[in-house]
Amino acid sequence: MADGDGEKPQAQSPLLQWKTAFLRSRGLQGTTGMPLYSYRVSKEEFTELERLLSERLGQYLKLYSLGDIAKLVVYFPPLFVLYAAEWWRRRYDGTGWSWEPIVESLGAPANGWSQAQRSDCVERGLAEWRLGLRDTHGLRFLGSIAFNGGLPMQLLATARGNIGRVLTRVLRLAGGGSADPADIQGWITSLGLYLPNAYRQQEIYVLLTEVVLTILRLRASANLTTATGAIAELDRRDPHWRNLFPFPVEDEQAQGLLEQLIKDAAAVRPVRAAARITLERSLEQLEEGQWQLRAELELPEYLAAPALACLLYTSPSPRD
Repeated sequence: MADGDGEKPQAQSPLLQWKTAFLRSRGLQGTTGMPLYSYRVSKEEFTELERLLSERLGQYLKLYSLGDIAKLVVYFPPLFVLYAAEWWRRRYDGTGWSWEPIVESLGAPANGWSQAQRSDCVERGLAEWRLGLRDTHGLRFLGSIAFNGGLPMQLLATARGNIGRVLTRVLRLAGGGSADPADIQGWITSLGLYLPNAYRQQEIYVLLTEVVLTILRLRASANLTTATGAIAELDRRDPHWRNLFPFPVEDEQAQGLLEQLIKDAAAVRPVRAAARITLERSLEQLEEGQWQLRAELELPEYLAAPALACLLYTSPSPRD
């Protein structure tokens, strides 16, 4: 078991063969250290990985527990975390984020390992991809898997427009470039009401924060100052820049949203002070199919005392 996964010493592990072929098909000799969503696992690859893991586990579980397999089968942890991340992206529907459905989808018992054994497997698996755990408010292991999977496809299918609204609003707030990640995540969390109830959770907020941060980094590195030609400039610099985002490349509408966000961010001008308070009204559709009127008041980051006095139809204090 320790020498690969029970094969003869001269025979290469089927799990290692799969991982090696997976990387080579992307022109890679090794792992990149980028989030797992950047590898863009195809539907066919996910199906094949699920079949391979299920098949191998079916053999090993006749003799060993899942905890023993995770410890002894050298190439199991990295492929398990890759599978788990893709499971989150492809199958998570917002109901009860846990390990059970992931493990059981491979034909293994969810109680076949202890929490310590599972945690060790995930940590070692991520390390094989040159990745570490992320501190996601008490969900370090599940949170790390979700972050590496990217935004769930079912969420994008049901709330793409509202996700765009949230990200556009936050990009506008962060347009000056002075906001830190905690600020951005706080804004996204406060706008979570736009998302379906089942997806108002920390893992989703962290992923949306990463989208905003990546857009801001690209805007700065490419010195984008106008929407015109922004996408072409990024394509010129790095044809694979879209892989930096937790959006599926096979979803053309999601990619269209991403490109529009890039253009919007490139066109944003820092506004440090303003003499305007904006009231925005909009109609939004609820999950039950009903409609409601929403009114939002947008205040400027800074507002000089004379401008505030003018808006309130009064005179500023002499001390101002």
